[in-house]
Amino acid sequence: MVIKRLIKDNIIERSSLIKHLFLILLISVYISVFIIINNAKVLFVDETLHFDQIIRFAKGDFSINPNLIMFPGYHIFFSPVVKMFGTTSYYFLRFVSFTLNIFLVYLFYKTAIKLDRKTAFSKTFLFSFLPILFPYLFFLYTDGFSTTLIILSLYLILNKKYTLSGFIGSYSLFVRQNNLFFIIYFCFLIYYKTNRFKLSYARIKKYLKTTWIWWVGLILFGSLIIGGGGLVTNSYIRSYVRFSLSSFANIFFCLFVLFFLFLPIHLQNFPKIWRLLKRIDVILIILSGFGLFWISFIPDHPFNQATWFLHNAIFQYFSADDPRKVIFYFISVYCGLSLSVTKLIRKEYYLLYPVTLLYLLPHWLVEIRYYIVPAALFILFQKDFKRTVFMINTLSFIGMSLYLIWGIINANFFP
Repeated sequence: MVIKRLIKDNIIERSSLIKHLFLILLISVYISVFIIINNAKVLFVDETLHFDQIIRFAKGDFSINPNLIMFPGYHIFFSPVVKMFGTTSYYFLRFVSFTLNIFLVYLFYKTAIKLDRKTAFSKTFLFSFLPILFPYLFFLYTDGFSTTLIILSLYLILNKKYTLSGFIGSYSLFVRQNNLFFIIYFCFLIYYKTNRFKLSYARIKKYLKTTWIWWVGLILFGSLIIGGGGLVTNSYIRSYVRFSLSSFANIFFCLFVLFFLFLPIHLQNFPKIWRLLKRIDVILIILSGFGLFWISFIPDHPFNQATWFLHNAIFQYFSADDPRKVIFYFISVYCGLSLSVTKLIRKEYYLLYPVTLLYLLPHWLVEIRYYIVPAALFILFQKDFKRTVFMINTLSFIGMSLYLIWGIINANFFP
């Protein structure tokens, strides 16, 4: 009654009240999940690896854990915090990581405002419960930190702070090497933002002068890759890295995951998709894609055999027989068609799709965490964001995220 009276008397706005209620819900869920996870009193999966590497650096031991498959940018960032506070508690490190990931949500909101103020809050609340990211916000994993660097780099580009953006973007390469494709994309966005498609010696010279730190970062990264013998930092893991036809499986698996993540949007797009299916060129693309899918959708990477990981269990299930493979393919196709008719804010953001294909293609291992940055950018870049669709999508995100946390805590599976 008090709240209704305040709204009626225009003391508070309805929209402001809704935002504050959502914010209270978000903070309550985040804190509750953080407490529940820490009550388990164990390190989960790759947390042991990352924790070990951070503690090594904090103690002045600069040796690399033999199972670390990325450059230690994440660990270098967190090790001074351990040294400063003089603690080797993984609870403390999780808290620091968790705090930084809360900043990611705020940063996403600021970026969304720059792109479209009207939908910024809705998009941020949706992103806050993105199921493929949500569990990793509470663990010592590189994914939240890597996503923070990518979103921060984009935010700085939108604010025309290209040098600082280049420094952040370059640093992200030393956290997750596959960020390379998004950094190249951002370099294009800067040129397009300042010059469109106009080419001249003067424009290119000015662009290179403006973006010099990006190229320094890329050259340094390339030098380390060549000197280290590849994107993977040790010979043991390198034996599990190669390109094969099954690398295309990541593309189809990504579309499959995005179908269920954004199901309300895809259902809304059905009339547009139906019109597409009446075109002979679209049908031919679907049929030719089926051949590529059939020979590539094979869970032959050794790390994809562990079905305790939920995405591996899904992969194994749908690849087990022909009817399931057909179902999987047409779900992926539907998602691809839906994405093609989903309106984005600006035409240059449609390049997110081919960039994501290039980003996924080098990976033999099918891993759901590879889809976090593409999904985050898709949420940011969307133009049509209807309230009903937002509400349904958000509720589904909350349900999926809490289900994943329940499965992890009860040792039923890990995402």
